[in-house]
Amino acid sequence: MLALIIWEHDRPITGNVINMVNIVTPRKAICEYREGERVSARCKGFGVPDGVIGKIAEESQRKDLEDILRGEEFESLVKKILDSSDDDVDMVTPETPGVENDPQTIEHQPAAATGVEKIKLHRPKPRRPAEERKKNEEMLRKATAAAAAELELTELGRDVELHQLENEASLETSTSSHLKRGLDTLIEEEMEISRTTDQCACTSRIQRLEQEVWHLNQKVLSQESNISWLWNQVQQLQQTRATPVHTAHVSGSGIPPVEMAPPDLVAPNEVPSAVEAPEETNPSNSTEDSATVGGFTDSQLEWKSSHCSTYSKMSAVLFRTLFHEEEYVGRTLAGGGNKPQVDPVKMQAIYRVVAKKFPGSTPVMIREKLRDLVKPCRVKNRRATPQK
Repeated sequence: MLALIIWEHDRPITGNVINMVNIVTPRKAICEYREGERVSARCKGFGVPDGVIGKIAEESQRKDLEDILRGEEFESLVKKILDSSDDDVDMVTPETPGVENDPQTIEHQPAAATGVEKIKLHRPKPRRPAEERKKNEEMLRKATAAAAAELELTELGRDVELHQLENEASLETSTSSHLKRGLDTLIEEEMEISRTTDQCACTSRIQRLEQEVWHLNQKVLSQESNISWLWNQVQQLQQTRATPVHTAHVSGSGIPPVEMAPPDLVAPNEVPSAVEAPEETNPSNSTEDSATVGGFTDSQLEWKSSHCSTYSKMSAVLFRTLFHEEEYVGRTLAGGGNKPQVDPVKMQAIYRVVAKKFPGSTPVMIREKLRDLVKPCRVKNRRATPQK
C-alpha cells in the first residue's frame, strides 16, 4: 500500500509518496490507517518528520499519486486538510508522548459518518518542580554514567594501544634478530662457496697443467722417434756410399735405394703431433715404396700429413701437395658430365695414404671433403688473395 504524506511543517508545504510500512507512529495494521490521520514516517534524507496522510492507494496507482503531487490537485488537497483542522487538533492522531491515556485527558466522541472514532486531546498539565528536579537528576545520572563508560572505554583503548605498541616493538626486535642470523648464514654460505670455487679452480688448473705435461711428453717422444728415424737414414746412406749402387742391385744384397725426406718435411720450430718410425724395408715391398706419384712416395706423403688429426685435414694437405691449381681448375674429382676428371693416379694415392692412417675413411668421404677445394669461388678467392 502507498500513501501520499503531506508535510505540513514545511514552508512551503510539500509531500511525498511513500510505502505505508515506513510509518513509525502510530504502529497498527495497514488497513486501519485513514486519510487525514496524523502520522510520523521515515523519509529518506529527513529522518522521521510528522505529516498527514492525504491519499491512500494501491501499488499499481503510484503514478496517479505522483500526478496529484505534481498537479494543482495537491493544493486543493492541502487546503482541505488544513481547513478540517481546528485549534484543538480535531483529528485521528496517535498517542502523543507526554499525554497520559486516562479518562481525565481523553474524551471519546461518537463516531463520525465515516466510522472513525474522533478523539479530542487536551493540553497536558504543567509538570511540578519536584518532578522536573527528579527528571533533571535522572538525566544527570545518565549523562554521568555515559561519561564514565566513555572514559573507561578511552582508558581501555589506551591500554590496547600500549599493548599493540609493545607487541610491535617485540616483533621488530625478533625480526631484526632473525635478519641478523640470516645475514650471518648468508655470509658463511658465501665464504663456503668461495672456498669451494677456489678449490674447483685449483683442481681444473692442475688438470690443465697435467694435460699440457702429457702433450709435451708426447711431443718429446715424437721428436725422439724423428731423430731415431733420421739416424737410421744416415746409417743407410753411409752403407750406400760404401757399397756401389749397381753392385748392391746385381748381387741382390737386399739394400734398397736410400730415400731421404725432402728438406721441407720438418720446418724450423715445428714439432709434428704424431710421428711414427717407418718399418725396416724388405725386398718384397721395395718396389711399392720406390714408386712415386707427383714426385712423392707413399712414405713421403705420410710424413707430409703426419701432423693431421682428422682424415679431412689429411686429405686436404695431400691434395694441395700433389695437385697444382691448373691441374684441377675446371675438372671434377670423380669425372662425369661435361668436365674431365683430375689425375686418377694421384687420387688413388690420396685414398691409399689416408686409409692407412684412418681405416674407416672411404673414397666417397674423402671426395666430400675435397669438393670445396675445387669450387670456382674458392679458386677465385685464392687468386685474389696476395701470397705472403
